[in-house]
Amino acid sequence: MSGELAITELDLSTQISSGAEFEIDDGTLNVTPVDVEVDGAPSQVADSVAGMLAFSIQIPDLPYGLQITDVDPTAGGVRVEGTAQDAPIMSEEAA
Repeated sequence: MSGELAITELDLSTQISSGAEFEIDDGTLNVTPVDVEVDGAPSQVADSVAGMLAFSIQIPDLPYGLQITDVDPTAGGVRVEGTAQDAPIMSEEAA
């Protein structure tokens, strides 16, 4: 993740960047920032920014009992792994 951070109380506008860890927990995708870097800011600002960047997303019910089991970052986005039951692979129903 990267972008610009503006904190008016500190008269601060700077670039931030971080990695992310993904975790699936009971149907929820949790995204936690790691290695947060805030250019020119004290370390306590980086800690605060990490808290602001963390978020969770409830995964909606998916067809065929599909369950997401893992999410990993890649250079081009994310890789999602999962399992399903009785999913049609080659049929009109799959089209």
